[in-house]
Amino acid sequence: MLDALLAVQDLDTTLDQLEHRRTHLDEQAERVRVTAEIAATTASRASRAAVRDELAAEEQRLENDAATVERKVATVQQQMYATTSPKELVAMQHEVDGLQVRQRTLEDEALVLMEQIEPVDAELAAADSALAALEARVAVLDDAIAAAVASIDAEVGELRARRAELLVDVDAALLSTYDELRAQLGGVAVARFEAGRCTGCHLSLSAVEADHVRHAAADEIVRCPECNRMLAR
Repeated sequence: MLDALLAVQDLDTTLDQLEHRRTHLDEQAERVRVTAEIAATTASRASRAAVRDELAAEEQRLENDAATVERKVATVQQQMYATTSPKELVAMQHEVDGLQVRQRTLEDEALVLMEQIEPVDAELAAADSALAALEARVAVLDDAIAAAVASIDAEVGELRARRAELLVDVDAALLSTYDELRAQLGGVAVARFEAGRCTGCHLSLSAVEADHVRHAAADEIVRCPECNRMLAR
């Protein structure tokens, strides 16, 4: 009976190891890192995009103001053609000159902003390229994770089938005790009794205790007096 539980215990240990592998895949850790990098890059890009929007909005405002001034210049120049008063012509020319200065100033300021936008556009393009590469990396990792999980799940399925076969003749109460001890004792509920020692806790039993184990009935479940594990003999 305990020999069957020892075999089950070996399978359970392997199943635990597979579950640990399943939840600690290198690809999963890498995916977490890459996902964090995507979040950081996305946040940084959003910040730079906001800066670009502000610069672009100010550039557009200046261009609109320059266009308004240009239309005003055209209007005044048309008025100049319609007047014959030298005094009015001089005044209008002064107004045109002032407006043209203002127009050039606005256009120069817009040009400065345009030059400031160019490196931000380059940063945004670089961020987009980086994000595309990171997303592609995530896709590769997802495929690798799926393949690894599928392989582990297939192995787990085989081991569980073998475990079920081994447990066909194991008493339900004994299996319950096994499960309880395994949870309490680091996954080892059953240990072999060899050369007067428990292979679970590796302690030697006293002569009296060892003699009791050796001469116990075949169907008696004997426990290690030190660690309380069931002893297979």
